[in-house]
Amino acid sequence: MAFDVSDGELVLLDPSEGVTWTWDGLHSWKLRHPSSVPTEHSVKIGGPIPAMAWDPATSSVLAIVGDTPVRPGVSFPDQVVPATWSWHAGEWSKLAVHTPNYIEGAMGSFPPKHQVILFSGCCDFSQPPPLCCGGGPGPVAERAMWAWNGTDWAELHPAHMPPPRFGGSMIYDPAFGKLVLFGGVGGGGPNPMADLWTWDGADWTQATPAKIDINLSASAASSPAGGLVVAAGFYPSTKPLPGPLAETWTWDGVAWRKLDVPTPNCFVCELAYDPVRKFTVMVTTMVTNTEGATHVANQVWTWDGKVWTQRS
Repeated sequence: MAFDVSDGELVLLDPSEGVTWTWDGLHSWKLRHPSSVPTEHSVKIGGPIPAMAWDPATSSVLAIVGDTPVRPGVSFPDQVVPATWSWHAGEWSKLAVHTPNYIEGAMGSFPPKHQVILFSGCCDFSQPPPLCCGGGPGPVAERAMWAWNGTDWAELHPAHMPPPRFGGSMIYDPAFGKLVLFGGVGGGGPNPMADLWTWDGADWTQATPAKIDINLSASAASSPAGGLVVAAGFYPSTKPLPGPLAETWTWDGVAWRKLDVPTPNCFVCELAYDPVRKFTVMVTTMVTNTEGATHVANQVWTWDGKVWTQRS
């Protein structure tokens, strides 16, 4: 999910179903019917979360869509190779460029250089999908970083880089002029990551020691109160029941703070900031109830800097 600055609305893409939804923050979600749409065949628990970000160079939303890599010798008919897509004026366009072979990497806009940054992703064919990046012996299991300049992808090799991962949140912080990378899953298994890094256009710096429980699966976005807001859900096997299964945290550029507010029970969520309405939007793709069972929810919540409000 990403905010389309040109049209002033959020764009939510589900490539497994081949559907695109938009929301202006005021009316109902609108199912769009573009002439072509990014699709994939992989089955992902909780639904697909493609890498998406606003592209300041082309004034469009950029997305990388493709199937999760499979192990050598595993048959996967009609596997979709990762491709770069652009959303503009209600239409998806598949761009004729070489796309990095990294699925579900962290992607974010970096306005100071009119770039989109892609970090890591699911890429190592030597590991079982989708937990395939980080710790694997394959030649492409190392950290990888790419920059999009509006016409092509170029691999970057800064002096320092965060550990590899798939998923994760990447948000531009205008107060500091830096791109912030938070969370994701890595380490060669289903291990949530709670580290936070900043990119200044030349190198990565680990911003602050992790303070969030490592058993949380978390997503982050800009907050109307400034800094970041993080919605985090516990893995069912790690949290005693009954009790709250999700938490809200904020990061002000210096320190983490856990907020004493009711938090939607999301296990896998997508967050994005709406700068026009000035609230953070959460779309849940899987929730965990008080019995520990999971089910697809597709609920929509907004964060105004103080409380979460269910919108649908």
